[in-house]
Order: sequence, then C-alpha cells, then structure tokens
Amino acid sequence: MKSTTIDEQINRGNQSVDFLLIESKGDHKLKYSIKSDSYNNQCYARAYKWDGTKWQQICSIHYDEMQTKSKLVYDDTRNYKPYFITDLNRLQKITWDIVKWNQLIVQ
Repeated sequence: MKSTTIDEQINRGNQSVDFLLIESKGDHKLKYSIKSDSYNNQCYARAYKWDGTKWQQICSIHYDEMQTKSKLVYDDTRNYKPYFITDLNRLQKITWDIVKWNQLIVQ
C-alpha cells in the first residue's frame, strides 16, 4: 500500500538531531520519531498511530539496537537524513505489520 508524506522534518539542537516523519497510509496516520542524542541512552526510534484523538505509541527500537549513530549533532554534515533511513525503514515495516495484524483481529 502506498503512503503519502504529510510532514517531514530534521531539526538540529544543541545536543541532538531529531528526525520526524508523518505519513498517511490507507486510513491510517503514522508518525515516526528518531533521535540521535549526545548520550546513547537518550537516543530513540519510535512509531505512533493517530487514534483520532492523540498519538499512540505502537513500537520502538531500543537505543542499543538502533543503527542511527549517537552524537550525530557533532558531525560536520548538512545532510542528516541518510543516517536515519535504516531505522526509519525498520520502524515502518514493524509498524505496518502491527497495523495489519490489528485489523485482522478487529474484523
């Protein structure tokens, strides 16, 4: 199923670089948030689904299992997106598998 990007942002702060993607896929609105922080244990990769009222987290990747490197903010680059792609692809696959599985249960 094809997805449509609603919003995509990469924000560089003092200690972190944050990637955000919001997409629409079928009847579902999905949000992916990935953070590369100066501290490993503050990095995260999370996926959320809009329930009509608020974003509900449906899966995540533990920082020890993330491919996005920590301390990305200290790299001298202007193109951060490639660093987030592996974790984004993994989150999207896991998220869509969960959404499809939940649809089967509800039916």
